[in-house]
Amino acid sequence: MGINKQNGKILAVFLSLTILLAACSAGQPQPPQKKYSVQEAEQENHLASMKVGNDISAPSIRTVQSGNDRLISVEDFFKTLDFQTAWDENQKVLKIGDSDVLYAIYPDRDQAIAEESLVELPQAPRVINGQAYLTAESLAAIMGTSVTWDPLHNLLVQPIDDDQISDEGLQALGIPQIDENKMVIKSLEYKGVPYLRGADPYPKSRRFDCSSFVRYLYKDAGIHLPRTARAQARKGFKVSMKNLQKGDLLFFYTPGRFKSNKIVGHVGMYIGNGKMIHTYGKPGVTISPIHGYWETRFLFAKRLGR
Repeated sequence: MGINKQNGKILAVFLSLTILLAACSAGQPQPPQKKYSVQEAEQENHLASMKVGNDISAPSIRTVQSGNDRLISVEDFFKTLDFQTAWDENQKVLKIGDSDVLYAIYPDRDQAIAEESLVELPQAPRVINGQAYLTAESLAAIMGTSVTWDPLHNLLVQPIDDDQISDEGLQALGIPQIDENKMVIKSLEYKGVPYLRGADPYPKSRRFDCSSFVRYLYKDAGIHLPRTARAQARKGFKVSMKNLQKGDLLFFYTPGRFKSNKIVGHVGMYIGNGKMIHTYGKPGVTISPIHGYWETRFLFAKRLGR
């Protein structure tokens, strides 16, 4: 009985202290909210370089040794490949791409999205000091290419060359003809519509990204295209730049640093006279010459109609 009374006194004191501490902290400024909800506190202990083909970056990719795993900062990894990353607070997802979203990583899941496909990750992301980290094996699964370590703990990435994408032809689209002139005239009505990476369908968002724009135009012509530029690049058949016709889609690669890493990351539609209509960044939907800057990033063109 004496023991119970003693325990009761200890519990009462503990509760009193808890209430007092809560009252004191209520008036204190709260620490800033971290970027992701799940936290681990570990120290980045190595800055890695990345080698893609014959090109090697500066040592700027944060890594952490955690048990048997060496983890890689997701944002640093994709930034080194000249991709853009953006945290979507509403959907709790890290979106990665350029003028189009190619990959989506969820910090608390062992699955990711790569070009509209669900990818199983060998290891789920870890959140350390407010940033998402992945193993080389998981990054390889997302990218669809080899990502490994060299003996000095620097990253080796097998180049991706989407210039070798094969044609699916016109049969997969199920259409005989399109009115290219009508499509071009329609596209000009959207000049100046703001750009938003990963935009919801236009009637809802009143925004486009590069692939949702051409998808919207082709939907009006009765052709259903996939959501991302890289998936759209598999449709139709290739045509050379010198044989372009109105309505042809032009595909460009994203990374600027590693010229051998030619991943489709942008798409525009040819409108004639050496120009295309497309959307990116501050211009929103705009018209650009296909020669000059865009020609340096050009991969191939595809025709989707007869």
